[in-house]
Amino acid sequence: MPKLILHTVTGEVALDVQKGITLMEALKAAGYAVDAPCGGRCFCGKCQVWASGALSPMREAEKKLLTAGQIADGIRLACAATVLGDAEVTLQGAGSAQIETGGEKLAILPDAAVKAVDFSAPSPTLEDPCSDIERLEKALGRPVELSLEGRRRITGQLGACGYAGQAWMMGNALLGVMPGDAAMLGLAVDIGTTTVAAFLMDLRDARVLATAACVNPQRAWGADVISRIDAARQAQGAGELRQAIWGAIGQLRDQACTQAGVAADKIAHIVLAGNTAMMHLAAGLPAEGIAVSPFAPVYSRGFEVPAQQVGAQGFHPGAMVSFLPVVAGYVGADALCAALSCGMDQTNEITLMLDIGTNGEMVLGNRDGLWACSTAAGPAFEGAHIRFGMAAVSGAISRFSLEGDKRVWQTISDAPPVGICGSGLVDAVAALVQSGAIDMTGRLDDVPDAFLREVDGKPAFALADGPQGEVCLCARDIREVQLAKGAIAAGIDVLLRQSGLGVGDITRVCLAGGFGNWMNPASACTIGLMPPELLGRVKPVGNAAGTGARMVLANQACRKRLEEMRGSVRYIELSIRPDFQELFAEHMLFEEE
Repeated sequence: MPKLILHTVTGEVALDVQKGITLMEALKAAGYAVDAPCGGRCFCGKCQVWASGALSPMREAEKKLLTAGQIADGIRLACAATVLGDAEVTLQGAGSAQIETGGEKLAILPDAAVKAVDFSAPSPTLEDPCSDIERLEKALGRPVELSLEGRRRITGQLGACGYAGQAWMMGNALLGVMPGDAAMLGLAVDIGTTTVAAFLMDLRDARVLATAACVNPQRAWGADVISRIDAARQAQGAGELRQAIWGAIGQLRDQACTQAGVAADKIAHIVLAGNTAMMHLAAGLPAEGIAVSPFAPVYSRGFEVPAQQVGAQGFHPGAMVSFLPVVAGYVGADALCAALSCGMDQTNEITLMLDIGTNGEMVLGNRDGLWACSTAAGPAFEGAHIRFGMAAVSGAISRFSLEGDKRVWQTISDAPPVGICGSGLVDAVAALVQSGAIDMTGRLDDVPDAFLREVDGKPAFALADGPQGEVCLCARDIREVQLAKGAIAAGIDVLLRQSGLGVGDITRVCLAGGFGNWMNPASACTIGLMPPELLGRVKPVGNAAGTGARMVLANQACRKRLEEMRGSVRYIELSIRPDFQELFAEHMLFEEE
């Protein structure tokens, strides 16, 4: 059996792999994520790895998707390179992603759903031989509900603490019995389509003890939710996707616990926020209904299940997982949590919350009424479907401007440029629109000869010189940006029409998510992603979905607010509105300077 030596940021790993499988299949089977927006069909060119050894010859598709510099540097596409014998692989950009974990500070009183209730009970004797559960109920002064696994554990737990300690309760459900000085922890997780962020919290005082983040390993099955839903419908697919996300959550938990110096088995409650598809895949629920009209999810009200039922290992044995509520197939728990963290259900200010990612989710309104919709913005702002696009990792151009005939750029980690991420993409298009190099239809026009290139037979603008060749903005990239910004801008217009509000009524715009937090609002207004009148009202709010999940974990009243919002928000399905298509076509154009 061939040996695959994998070089990662944490060290070297030797894998035994089957001959004849692709590098992507080998890495996925071993639990290593590879960026594959196209789902491994060899047309996006993003699953780049440094590889050497007994591998299949380079295919023509690979040669078209890689630059001469990349080929010379030993880069292969993991989906195209087949293992023929012993080989070595190094994952590109591993561990260097710029992932947003910040957000608003919590200003709420600690009141977690999981409570530690003190008790002291007499040990069983011949004179008092009542059951352990009845003995505990008498000491607590209340009945308890126990799973079968919990019943199996209770005697050992009571004996270990001498029949005195704390009962960890969620309502009447008994999660377990612990010594009185045991830490009681929770984990709030934002499952993004592209990234995953976890927040380790002390449930007694709502302090965030540590945070950790990573790229969502499900990207190996595709950049968008439809690709992953399709993958989940295949044999074993749903189980693989569920295991992948819980494996990532487990790794983030361990990183956070190491940072905080606490034990993972003290985590009693896990709260998950994510879009509707991510929530279904994490729960192992069938998600195919989300992919086809009428886009109906399996659930909308939030629910709790024992962690072990969804394959979550390494937490407290009685830990519970909260799957937070969703509004519709494409407005999920992440949008509700972002609206919660912005206080939209409690403020008089008219607020527009934009979470721009693979899906452009937006909520408009205030305490008197909320409207929500989702646009198929596509994964352009996440680096997918862009010729030199990449995630926000080391070497990605994150800022770009033109100063006369001089190109000015900034990269993640100040590394040499090897590609461009979402914030840099918006800057680049805005700079070219302002300079006249992109006309109102999106065509590259009047490009200085010094920067004019040809890529894949089409004109391109050379943004930067890098070690693997030039990083360019291509004609197809501009079209992808037009599609994305046209959909988002049209969605905002429909929300305004449906609510009876005008742009002037909006007093603040909350830009949520990693892309929104790093995006230059001025560039976004220049390309028409949002109305230019809103420029002075924009407030980046970081990982607002993660903040909302932390609020729910820290205070059970926030969970009630989330459910109330779910039940009252007015969802607008854009696909059935003729005016959306008209507005979409209109907003694809760029305003002439």
